[in-house]
Amino acid sequence: MSGRVTKVKRERTSRIKKEPIDEKIVIKLEDENSLDIIKIESSSPSPSPSLSRSPSTEDSFPSTKLSNEAMKYNLNTLNNLLHTLKLSNELPKYEFTRKPKLKFRPPPCTVLNLNNINFNYSLNEQIELEDLYFLHYSLIFAKKTVVITGAGISVNSGIPDFRSSNGLFQGLSTKSTGSGKNLFDYNVFRNNDSIEKFEKMIEKLYHLSTISKPSPFHHMINDISKQNRLLRLYTQNIDCLDTELSNLKTKIPLMSTSDSPKSKSKSKSSLDKKSIPPTIQLHGSIKLMNCSKCNYISDLNYEYFENRKFGENKLIRSCPSCEEMNSIRQIAGKRLQNNGILRPRIVLYNEFHPDGEIIGSITENDLKNKPDCLIITGTTLKIPGVRRLVKEMAKVVHSNKGYVIWINIDEPSQSIIDYVEYFDLIIVGDCQLIPGLVKLFDYLNPFTQKNNKKDITIIKNELKKETVV
Repeated sequence: MSGRVTKVKRERTSRIKKEPIDEKIVIKLEDENSLDIIKIESSSPSPSPSLSRSPSTEDSFPSTKLSNEAMKYNLNTLNNLLHTLKLSNELPKYEFTRKPKLKFRPPPCTVLNLNNINFNYSLNEQIELEDLYFLHYSLIFAKKTVVITGAGISVNSGIPDFRSSNGLFQGLSTKSTGSGKNLFDYNVFRNNDSIEKFEKMIEKLYHLSTISKPSPFHHMINDISKQNRLLRLYTQNIDCLDTELSNLKTKIPLMSTSDSPKSKSKSKSSLDKKSIPPTIQLHGSIKLMNCSKCNYISDLNYEYFENRKFGENKLIRSCPSCEEMNSIRQIAGKRLQNNGILRPRIVLYNEFHPDGEIIGSITENDLKNKPDCLIITGTTLKIPGVRRLVKEMAKVVHSNKGYVIWINIDEPSQSIIDYVEYFDLIIVGDCQLIPGLVKLFDYLNPFTQKNNKKDITIIKNELKKETVV
């Protein structure tokens, strides 16, 4: 496609094939250690034109949102196929001086529905492979990718999201506190009853984040970073599953006290770009505690919860650093000050973000750094600041002829589409399918002939040597 109109209302363009053909990949066992795909052929006689070519009822899922069991089934089926094909666990990597030319860009707001896919049947009869090509190209060849994630990418790991029917807000809803969202408001510290409920909620989240492992999508982002193609990961999650991975580390705090701007004379241009970590935690970390007044930060560990059970200590308590400072002031004969509150280092509604200024500097730097791909996944963009970040980043990405992809179990609302403006591909379904789909497409598409190209180059060089002799 050549020209693109950007000043019109974005309408979703559905490109879903709803009648998958009854074909399966036929595998031939050559020896004990190798499995080779011979061809794709029909597993049953060709149906007459009057008969349906859809798979049987028990093998197919409705086009609406899938249940957790159905999503797990789809993911397991895809993983089994990848295992059979002996594909690498890592994202494919290509050594190109210049990335290849993009051969296809979908119409704006094209919808790719993964809920209609059954991996027991031929893929090209269920979805437009051109859309899959665009997804593959974006994730494999983009050189400066920005990923913005929400709680949806950790559901596969066992951590609930916030706003779904089975989410955390719904589970925490009580008559006394109202919506579970109220426990994430700064006003939660105003009375002992809400503080106790907040502590129990933090204990549950901390336990889940400790026993959970990063999901396939986490690992895919880590692979992109490992290949030096990740400009930044902005995560709204506090579970720290992403920062557990080797190439997605962060810094706490993002800027040391000595480097932070203490006066207006120290401008944002003084930001040390080399010191910016790959991952920016927009809403803090469940693994840390910090003082509401001073810069004191400490690890949050199980001792807090164990002591709380026996009444020996409370999770939300007076800051030890402030207490020590007051002791010094008392000895010096100075007036005592109020101690700060030591609490989990997560950003609540209606409170000041401790890293807000430096995060603003980092996003400004990233916008100037010409990002060429934006992936938004696992979030509904309900938070105004994150929604604004997506809009600004999407605009810059498109100005650089880049790619903007939405991945979620739900389509974005029309208001989000109108606000952001620049969605290329809207993928509806489980984000955990994306890494496997990209690997599967990579196995089948022409770009995978890279190894053959290397062999041809070697042969040509050998022929040149023989000619010279």
